[in-house]
Amino acid sequence: MGSWRPWSSLSEFEKVRRDLDDTLARLMGREEAEPVEKGVIEPAVECFVEEGKFVVRLDLPGVEPADIEVNASEGLLTVRATRGEERVERKREFIEHELPYGTFERAIELPEGVQAEDIRATYRNGVLELTAPIKAEEEKKVKIQVEARGAEGKSGAEGKSRGGA
Repeated sequence: MGSWRPWSSLSEFEKVRRDLDDTLARLMGREEAEPVEKGVIEPAVECFVEEGKFVVRLDLPGVEPADIEVNASEGLLTVRATRGEERVERKREFIEHELPYGTFERAIELPEGVQAEDIRATYRNGVLELTAPIKAEEEKKVKIQVEARGAEGKSGAEGKSRGGA
């Protein structure tokens, strides 16, 4: 499962950049914080094997189940979801605005033995859970034929001449 990434320096730098932009804007007299930029967001994930099942959990808070797309192809599981910003008639004066809006996407490598057609998905309390049984590969027993070969490089005449002289 090479796709597991517990920490991303880019997301940390992005948070520092937003905090710095917000601080500078406030120092310059702007009262309203900028909303988080829209873009592709990599949701938090945990992957593990438990009781012969491969389990993936992704945090997708505020996403409607109809807005989640899950695909598996060539050993890769891809989850894509969107969360749109709610439209409000009256103007809001944000004190903090850190909730991510836009497209969430994550790709996870499937371990050997997981078949795409066996993956099941459930969504509850903002967490998407994907499960699939891991099928143990059957050991294939192959009988190897042993070939009998004569002594190489020796003819019958050579053997006699050595022994007779």
